[in-house]
Amino acid sequence: MAKNSKRSRAGHTGRAQQSRIVFQTLRWTPLDFADDCTGIQDEELIAAARRGDTEAQYRLGKLYSAGKDVPRDDARALYWFQRAAQPPIPGQEPLYKISYPCTEQVPPHKEAAYEVGRAIFHGRGADLDTRDASEWWKLADMLGSEHAHMALCAYHIPDNPKTMDDTTFIRMVQMAEAGDMDIQYCLGNCFYMGWYVDQEYVQALEWWKKAAEQGHELALHNAGGALLEEGIPERRAEAVSLLEKAVSLGLRKSKVLLGRMYLHGEFVQADPAKGVDDLSQAVEEGSVDARTILGAALVLGTNGVPKNRELGMAYLQEAAIENGNPHAREVLTRILLTEKMEREMSTPRSARKKSARKRTQKRKK
Repeated sequence: MAKNSKRSRAGHTGRAQQSRIVFQTLRWTPLDFADDCTGIQDEELIAAARRGDTEAQYRLGKLYSAGKDVPRDDARALYWFQRAAQPPIPGQEPLYKISYPCTEQVPPHKEAAYEVGRAIFHGRGADLDTRDASEWWKLADMLGSEHAHMALCAYHIPDNPKTMDDTTFIRMVQMAEAGDMDIQYCLGNCFYMGWYVDQEYVQALEWWKKAAEQGHELALHNAGGALLEEGIPERRAEAVSLLEKAVSLGLRKSKVLLGRMYLHGEFVQADPAKGVDDLSQAVEEGSVDARTILGAALVLGTNGVPKNRELGMAYLQEAAIENGNPHAREVLTRILLTEKMEREMSTPRSARKKSARKRTQKRKK
């Protein structure tokens, strides 16, 4: 028994050292709460987390992220998940303020690294960045997290070489049937996209709805979107309800989708004021798509939205130029061309001919 224990500790130490090397390439989200645990009543849990117990730190993160027995706080959840995923190294300055001396090596918590990636993928407490999320999941996968391994197989992540295999899929089904909402969402993705299984939209919707019932934001969004895609009017109310719940949980993608729907009256009765409100929230949270949609609406005065060309053009230019969004570039170009044509049409015919002669003379010169 003692030999096994030593071997286990050695394995943890090796993985901890390896993870620290990998961690140097990851983006750190600077959050500093100085061990603050506002709202948590479990003093023993707090004391253990402050001592450096990564399991206790992970549990604090879960409490804040789920909003159970304490108000949901995405920033604090991410803080404690990062603490658990990357413990401080003795003799080195930690990446966050702590209230206890770091004197011994502590193994990182594999599921905490997965949760950091999940928070970044959702944009909860951090900037939304799919590639950065996948790097955290690769770290968690290396540490032995099943959730991270399955997320890499079942989430749509650019430049991700991870593929499904028999063992992973069988285990995924087992965990989904046992009620794991993250894995239920992953399984829904597999059926919807036809990854490793035949494409089955009904099965995908079934698994997403199981996860949605437990409050999985992306499952709520995907289930709502799938119901809208069915094109059955009787199911639109259910779809909107799912999307509204995702918005209440802070999912940016749902704010953009619902905002566009209410703005243009797609699948719902038009409510431009609500559409602008949802899109404005998404803009504040960094959504490029929201900037594009809201920018065009402000320039054009879509469905009675009060025109604000200066702000609208600023949103479009930021999305098109700074963020390189092709749809924003297309919308911006179309608006500029339309405005140019309107100016030319409003110019007297004699003035247009004179302007045309000047352009011809310049070309000849």
